[in-house]
Amino acid sequence: MNGKTPRYDELKGMVDDLQRQLLRSLRLEQELHDTRDRLDRDLARFKGIQSFNERAVSAADIREFVQITVESIIEIFEVSCSAFLSHDQTSDTLILVDSLGLDESLKENSLKMDWMKTQKLLRKGSSFILEIDPDQHPWGSLGLCQMIGSPYYDIDGALRGIILGGRSIDKKDFYDEIKEEVTPAFTVFAEQVSAFLKNLETRGHLERTVEERTRNLTLANQELEKEIIRRKQAEEQLRIAEREAKDLSEFLKKMFGRYLSPEVMDTLLENPAALELGGAKRKVTIMITDLRGFTALAERLDPEQVVTLLNSYFETMLEVTHRYQGAVNEINGDSILVIFGAPQEMPDRAQRAIACAIAMQNAMTEVNAKNRERGLPGLEMGIGLHDTEVIVGNIGSSKRVKYSVVGSGVNLTSRIESYTVGGQILISESVRNEAGGVLRIDGQREVLPKGAEVPIRIYEVGGISGHYNLVLEERDTALITLRQKIPLKCTLLQEKHMGERGLEGFIVKLSRRAAEIALNRPLELFTDIKMNLTDVYEELTTKDFYGKVTAQTLKDENNYLIRFTSLPPEVTAYFQAHQKYAQTNRGE
Repeated sequence: MNGKTPRYDELKGMVDDLQRQLLRSLRLEQELHDTRDRLDRDLARFKGIQSFNERAVSAADIREFVQITVESIIEIFEVSCSAFLSHDQTSDTLILVDSLGLDESLKENSLKMDWMKTQKLLRKGSSFILEIDPDQHPWGSLGLCQMIGSPYYDIDGALRGIILGGRSIDKKDFYDEIKEEVTPAFTVFAEQVSAFLKNLETRGHLERTVEERTRNLTLANQELEKEIIRRKQAEEQLRIAEREAKDLSEFLKKMFGRYLSPEVMDTLLENPAALELGGAKRKVTIMITDLRGFTALAERLDPEQVVTLLNSYFETMLEVTHRYQGAVNEINGDSILVIFGAPQEMPDRAQRAIACAIAMQNAMTEVNAKNRERGLPGLEMGIGLHDTEVIVGNIGSSKRVKYSVVGSGVNLTSRIESYTVGGQILISESVRNEAGGVLRIDGQREVLPKGAEVPIRIYEVGGISGHYNLVLEERDTALITLRQKIPLKCTLLQEKHMGERGLEGFIVKLSRRAAEIALNRPLELFTDIKMNLTDVYEELTTKDFYGKVTAQTLKDENNYLIRFTSLPPEVTAYFQAHQKYAQTNRGE
């Protein structure tokens, strides 16, 4: 060797550099190999779609086409089973037309699809992948643990049905998990199914349309191959970063998109760390809403009418909460739980929550106008608010997580809401203090909620000034003194007096939503009661109606103001006749 002999540490450094270069080369080679495999799978799927097109063209009728479709799903997408479902517009359900790998007896049953609309899975030109719990999922009866599906539509844009492929529970160990990389090809496949169905139904244009679709598919495959080449040439690290950002964004939208306003969603997208499992203490204003007398109302309606009522109600209410940037934490039956101050911090959380509550109450006018157009009864909502420190965060496991609020303040908010009547907003002392002097307080009183050791003071809100400047709309008329008292009997619904009878009296004044009653013994304020008319024809005596005691009208006497929470149509008509009689003869 010429020159100076390298020292040991110099030789070691050179060897370490070579080893690092070798490791980088090996990683790059593996990444290129994985990319090539993925692209090869994409190309194979699109070639499979071309093969499907060639077979579908020769289908003699729709039955043969459906058979080709379910066979091709299994062949192209390597799943254990497939199905072709048709949309029944009359029942708004899905009917199993044909399948492979599924129980044939399923053809006798229809599948509900309300949950698919709720999760917005029926968008044209899209596919979806779902994990299915056989014990809890609406489609658990299919025997699947995972499925990929896509809707198909007719030429006018009407939903015709859904095609799906899946992994059955009994064969899940023999088939690979369905991954997101499959969805573009599955979407193209569903679009081809839509096209062929239209062609079969309009037989006269079949050859020309098939030729056009085949040409378009060829062009699409050419573009796909060009895109594959471009992806191979792209920098690998940049591609991974873009995919991670997209996956995170999609995860956020799926997890929070239905419950949060766009502004809150943008905040979460800018701060992904907010999605990690765990919680933190946070001062928030909690809102709980509930429809007064809805349980009794639902018992008088058909299930379809109940769903229509709730969907219309939730659609309007959630639009208002999004407008005021409230986070809908839970919808339970006809009740909504909304958080102000999490996940996005809000310096004016209490004022914003009160303004939102007023806007929601005022929006009930719109909700009930729609109900009247559909021949459905009106709804009334009560709202309770409480400002407190709670634990908020993502609670669950790595596979299933929910953004939740935990703390005794949630229960107290529910208790405050239970004191409301329709159209009313009640707040705690903490909300009033946090909101400041911008509130219009229409009333206050002390109550002892269940589980509380000392009484608390609650306030009835009628408006808010300042930045929001909103007031509750007046919906009730003044009480009319009846010329003829209406006899009735009452049953208490409070827990410690549940079912207690023997309470009798008269209705002496009436309005559309309230009444003054004179009873034979005293009642506690905020007591819920069931009432029945007496001294009327037998069928009317069986019509239960409900109300809440809100005030004592005459001191030292058992006269009380009742706010109705549920009135059957027959009782409403009877009351209207008494009111009309009282008004007509008022001047006599």
